[in-house]
Amino acid sequence: MFDMKEKLALFCNVKVGSVIENMDAESLYAVPVELEKQGFAKTVCGKLGLEEKSPDLSEWNAMLEKERNILNTFTIGIIGKYVELFDSYLSLVEGLKHAGIHTNSDIKIRWINAETVTEDNVAEIFEGLSAAVVPGGFGERGVEGKINAISYARKNKIPMLGLGLGMQCAIIEFSRNVLNLEGANSTEFNPETKYPVVHRWNGEKKYYNKTKTIRLGASPCKIQKDTKAYEIYNEDVIYERHRNKYEFNNEYRELIQGKGLLLSGFSVDEVLVEIIEFDKNVHPWFLAVQYHPEFKSRPNKPHPIFMSLLTHLCENK
Repeated sequence: MFDMKEKLALFCNVKVGSVIENMDAESLYAVPVELEKQGFAKTVCGKLGLEEKSPDLSEWNAMLEKERNILNTFTIGIIGKYVELFDSYLSLVEGLKHAGIHTNSDIKIRWINAETVTEDNVAEIFEGLSAAVVPGGFGERGVEGKINAISYARKNKIPMLGLGLGMQCAIIEFSRNVLNLEGANSTEFNPETKYPVVHRWNGEKKYYNKTKTIRLGASPCKIQKDTKAYEIYNEDVIYERHRNKYEFNNEYRELIQGKGLLLSGFSVDEVLVEIIEFDKNVHPWFLAVQYHPEFKSRPNKPHPIFMSLLTHLCENK
């Protein structure tokens, strides 16, 4: 009597040795190990006419062992407008979890609809959060809620990470509440704002894609020394992936830096602002970037920004 693999091979017209079972595993990242136990690499190499080699999974297995050894649990709030569609932020969630694995931490995500965050309820919404992340996005919906969340995190010294639009909202919040530029905004949301601290940059088009409407893909970023950003990367120039249409308005550069918000990363010609942060004497961990580090994070090589955030949480739990 045929066993299941023989039956599948017969009806699918493949060899029995080519039937690989994709079994349930303890975690998503354990699946490659389970596949390799069945000779997955050997089978694929044979089909492609390549030299048969067994993959070195020692680093991967070490990562899995860390994932099993949980010592900490942190709840991180993601304040966005697509929170009903979790996959919209899948790269971000996985990036946080990658850093969680390497700090022996279980990451719990609290989904926060930015449209619901007001000055009156933000304290209740943030109760129990270890940190907050404001991710990227386009359009006006939910922006004021993101600004309210950033303001609360800044004033109450809650670890805060802004990505893409999250950085732009941090600039708007600081301009309104610290610089007292009433109504400061991005021209994306209010083209007539008196204080356009974020705007469509009309300078050199080399930064944008062929349509000249969006900065897309990897770009170099020069990091200022003696900053948290430099401490995180420990490199003078990094490459990160972008997806943005609006930029910090350089007319406000001197004013913002004079009030304590550090501009710590720039395009290599120092025209575009890429990273902002507060000194640790002002805020224990507050960083916002124009780019998207989640796109470069890997389970066995977490992005240094996420690692910095999780390391800070572990050291201050």
